[in-house]
Amino acid sequence: MSRAARILQALDVAAAFLLVVVALDYRTHGETLLAVLLAAAALLALIAALRAEALAEAHEHVDVLHDQLVDARRRETAHRESALRAWTSLGWIDLDGACCLRGWETRGADHDLTTCIYQEPTR
Repeated sequence: MSRAARILQALDVAAAFLLVVVALDYRTHGETLLAVLLAAAALLALIAALRAEALAEAHEHVDVLHDQLVDARRRETAHRESALRAWTSLGWIDLDGACCLRGWETRGADHDLTTCIYQEPTR
């Protein structure tokens, strides 16, 4: 939680305390309805302080998850680059573009002999 958020949280708690003090003063002077309203306002200030703490914890959790996602994406990118380097070093990119390789891999299912400019190896 940031320093400004901590200060605002402390001010919320202080305001709640002061509202309770004033509510008790009104209660002693017979103003019950006003005392109840001030106590409710104090309760709202305390809820705001607790909610700020919960939101700060949730924000920290989201930051951790974001960092994990960034690391996972970085690892995935490194893995893809390494696989592409291995694929390229074996010469498979050139073979993958050849009609005959596709025909061989699919055992002729997608191989059109009328458009193939390469000869199919004899099986």
